Amino acid sequence: MNIHEFGQENRECVLFLHASCTGWDFYEESIRLLADNKIQFDKAVIDAGITPYQLPWILTRFIAARDFLMVELGKHSRRLLELAYPPEKYGAEDLDWMERML
Repeated sequence: MNIHEFGQENRECVLFLHASCTGWDFYEESIRLLADNKIQFDKAVIDAGITPYQLPWILTRFIAARDFLMVELGKHSRRLLELAYPPEKYGAEDLDWMERML
């Protein structure tokens, strides 16, 4: 696990955990929003999860298997990643980031 600390040293801290095992920069916009002290808060929940499917159990397993397969294919093939996310729309820098995250 990598730990990245932002802002001033305080007694309290905010811990971001992402279920998809993406990098810390997934939360970059939220970090800026919370670190600028423009919003006063005691607690914040930054949810990166998805709403559970309201489908029969077997369909949700097929969806999960499809999603897993797509991520696995994307991890091992830049070409497939570019087919899903065309470079002319997303740019090489964004594709590089996606490739690192996968």
